[in-house]
Amino acid sequence: MAYTNNAMKIEDDFNRVDPTSTNESVAYDLSRFDRRRIVREAVRQDDETEKKPVRRPMPRAKISYLTILFYFIVAAVAASMLISYVSLFELTVNTAARKDELEVLRNENIRLNADMEKRYNLGDIETYATDTLGMI
Repeated sequence: MAYTNNAMKIEDDFNRVDPTSTNESVAYDLSRFDRRRIVREAVRQDDETEKKPVRRPMPRAKISYLTILFYFIVAAVAASMLISYVSLFELTVNTAARKDELEVLRNENIRLNADMEKRYNLGDIETYATDTLGMI
């Protein structure tokens, strides 16, 4: 009777779950280490009768044509936006250069008009026409 209580106590200690451990239990098949031929053959037969799970290759992710088309359209829109920004930058630089050139030409036009008025004063022309050319 004492043996039964000890066996129950040992079994209770064995079955007691450690709160810090995981929910998995670890068991060892000690018969695998037995050197007797009968036991080794029994273990070998058990291994052969066990079903080994069939490893199936992981299913490949299926990408639909619609998804590929969507990514292609997004890439095309992004590329066109980039090209548009580059064109806009070039036009902005070109416009600034043309504005500078226009300002230089306006200043030259003002200077030439002032020079022309200085050279061709109407009073001087009238005096030249009447005195030198004999015009009335």
